[in-house]
Parts: sequence; C-alpha cells; structure tokens
Amino acid sequence: MAEEKPIQPAKVELGRPVSFEQDVFPILDANCIACHNVAKKEGALVLESVEALMKGGDSGVSVVPGKPDESYLYKVAARVEESFMPPLPNKVGAKALTPQQLGILRQWITEGAKSSGKSADAGIAWQSLPPGLNSIYSAALSPWARYAAVGRANRIAIYDLATGTEAATLNDPALLKLQKDGKPFYPLGAAHRDFVHSMAFNSDGSLLASGGYRVVKLWKKSIGNVVKKIDLPAAVTGMALNADRSVLAVATADNSASLWKLPEGNKIVDLKGHAGEIKGLAFTPDRSKVVTSSADQSLRVWNTADGKQISTMKTPAVMNTLAVSKDGTQVIAGGANNIIYVWPLTIPAPKEGEKAPEIPAALFELKGHAKPITSVKLVMPAGTQLVSG
Repeated sequence: MAEEKPIQPAKVELGRPVSFEQDVFPILDANCIACHNVAKKEGALVLESVEALMKGGDSGVSVVPGKPDESYLYKVAARVEESFMPPLPNKVGAKALTPQQLGILRQWITEGAKSSGKSADAGIAWQSLPPGLNSIYSAALSPWARYAAVGRANRIAIYDLATGTEAATLNDPALLKLQKDGKPFYPLGAAHRDFVHSMAFNSDGSLLASGGYRVVKLWKKSIGNVVKKIDLPAAVTGMALNADRSVLAVATADNSASLWKLPEGNKIVDLKGHAGEIKGLAFTPDRSKVVTSSADQSLRVWNTADGKQISTMKTPAVMNTLAVSKDGTQVIAGGANNIIYVWPLTIPAPKEGEKAPEIPAALFELKGHAKPITSVKLVMPAGTQLVSG
C-alpha cells in the first residue's frame, strides 16, 4: 500500500461563517458517520451532532474550538496523525477529504466549532448508501416466530422462516420517487434515508415499527407501505413494545424517550430526566410502568399513563439493555462492565437509622461475559430462563 501524504486544506471563502449543519455535517455524513453514529460508535466517537462531537471518544477530545491543529478530528482527517480517518480502503465507500472539504472543517474549528442552532436536517445533503453496504443493524421476530424483519443498511426485508425465503421488501414510496440527474436516488429501494437502527412487531404481526434517523415508520403487513410516519427530535437509539403491543416506547439521542399509541401513532407522553443517552427500555408485564437505563449510570422507573418518574437509582456501570421479570418484581440489566445485574423493581426503604446505599445492592449478579452486554431477553412463556449476548 502506498504511503499516504498529508492533505493540504484549501482556503475557504464562503462570505459567511461556516455552518456545521449546512457545511460540515454533509462532509462527515458522506465519509465518517457510517462508522461513528449512535448505533455503531467506533472508538466511542459519535459525529452526528456538535454536542456528540465535543464529547470526543476513546482517543480523547476530538475538537479544540479555535485550534484546528490541536484538534484530533482535523489531524486524522488531514492525515497528519494516525489513525487516518476515514481509513482507506474501507467497506462503506468513504473517501479521504478533498482539500476543499478539509478547508471547510478547518475553518469551522477556527471559528469556534459552534452549532448554528438550526435543525441538522436543514443542512443534510442526503446521499444514497453504497451498494455494497449490507450490514444488519436491527431485526425483529413476528409473533409465533413465523416472519423475521431484517434491516440491512437503509432497507428492510421480510423473511418467511418456515420456507427460508424472502417474502417481501419494504420501500417508502416517497423515497422511490426521488431522483438525481434523472436517475433513481435509491436504485436498490429504501425504507429509510439512513440506517434502520431498530424494529418491532405489534401483537398480531400486522404492523411493524422501524426506527431510523430522527423518524419512526409504521408498516402494515397487508400492503407493505408506510401507514404512519412519526417525526422525532433526534436519532432513534432504541424501541420497546408493551405486553399487548399497543404502546411503543422510543428512545432518542437527546436523552429522552416517548410513548406512542399503536396503531394510530399518537404520542401519549414524553419521558424526560436522564442526563445521558438512554440505552435500555423495558415495560413491566402489567403495562403500567416502563424502565429506562442511561449513559448517566442511572436506572429510572416511569408511570406510562402520565410520564411521571416513580423512582431512580444509580448503577455501578452503564446498563446497555434491560428486561423485566415475568412477575414484574425484578429488573434485569446487562452492563457495559460485562456483568448482568438483577435488582428489585422497587428498592426497599432503609431501616430506621440506616443510610440508603448510593448504589443499591443487586439481588444477584451473573458473570461470564468477556465483553459489554448488549442484549438480555427472557425465554417465554415460562420466563425462568435468560438469554444474553
């Protein structure tokens, strides 16, 4: 492989301040965000917003406002410090920044690396995903496990598990109409503009909810078309359905969640209070409560009727995934520290004269994983066994 040379930034004269949403985000979206988004987070670095970008990742602070030559993001993009970004070659069709693109990034950092305050959508120059990008980021089983919905990049395929064949492909008609230079913008079809991050079926399998960039879409089995589009304030990071699949809980990257009535798609209530991105969502079997875990290392229980917080507790690590026991008395949490914890859903009050511990003791812990746990599921109908991964 030939040695890569540093890229020299072009002088940028836009006649106005450089806008992250209008000028910088499209560059990152085309070349970086496929590997640095809320779902994938390579190196724990997310580049989908100024707020996320400023948090940095495993390599530390990514941008130093006013100082591009001290900013990690700029140096790896300019290929003056390894690991170069994007790496070449790669599987997602990303390319090294052009001198003009690098100049825009440099000027934005020089001007203070600020957000314009406008919606990121206003600055997105959408591009079709590379044909070879077929990574699966989400999947869902219909009731009785007859069908499986699989999200490949921005497409959704429905498979008949009895025959092992593809039964349908879900396309948003509005996206199929889009063209660029007289050619289809999405020649392979598209369910979402961006990656499909999460999916869930309703109780009878006739309705499928899919979550992508700032939007949830509801698909009806009989026609395979979008029957409801739910616009959201930030990227979807997780979804869960209650026991009778009549209520959908959606977590978004702005540290909040919301509850939606199915199949109408009407909002019931917002759940706000976490100081970090919500990682796990789970309803209690009686549908009266929903439990959330967050990057702020807390676990909260909410009333589904009015969205009021019932209780909160600190956790020993970030809990990436949640489940509630069949009798609704315990919450099972899979941690970023490779441990599964089981806590009572209602933490007992301390005895008189005793101080409540900062982190409540777990009923028990399950150890054995060598990496962070990303999923825990009860094996139904008995609910006495747990599957984790």
